[in-house]
Amino acid sequence: MDKKKDKYYGVDAGFRNTKGFLVPYKGLRYHLQDYRGSEREPQNAKELFNYRHSSLRNVIERTFGAWKNRFRILKQGMNHYDIDTQVKIGIAYAVLHNYLQKCQSSDEIFMVYEHEDIVAEDIDQQMAQSNNVGSSSRSHDREMQVQREEIVCTMWEDYIKD
Repeated sequence: MDKKKDKYYGVDAGFRNTKGFLVPYKGLRYHLQDYRGSEREPQNAKELFNYRHSSLRNVIERTFGAWKNRFRILKQGMNHYDIDTQVKIGIAYAVLHNYLQKCQSSDEIFMVYEHEDIVAEDIDQQMAQSNNVGSSSRSHDREMQVQREEIVCTMWEDYIKD
């Protein structure tokens, strides 16, 4: 299996690290504010992974926050649309978001959410758990753990080179 073609969701700790779901390491620093300041840099490969996982999650949540403020339908919900239409709407919003950012660089809504100091709200842990309980076998759990370790080692090697 070509690992470069594997796909997975970066999810919060409410999920299991199983096939298709890449979770942060539990029991280690995770949230961005835990890494603020020059003396609080990641100390090992797992902390670096958690820091980057948290950074990515924060960017995604800020993007959705901007979208919800810009495109009202996302606040109201799209449940009455079939899944194919929901996917198309999401893609259209991504295109519109990028277009507006390029053409209206002073857009107030996007400016509020573009600052990295804004920490997006955490995802509801109960919802995450209810969506992932009992959804995988132990072999899938182990497979994703191996994949996560490969990512972590590569990240750390690149990090200590710089």
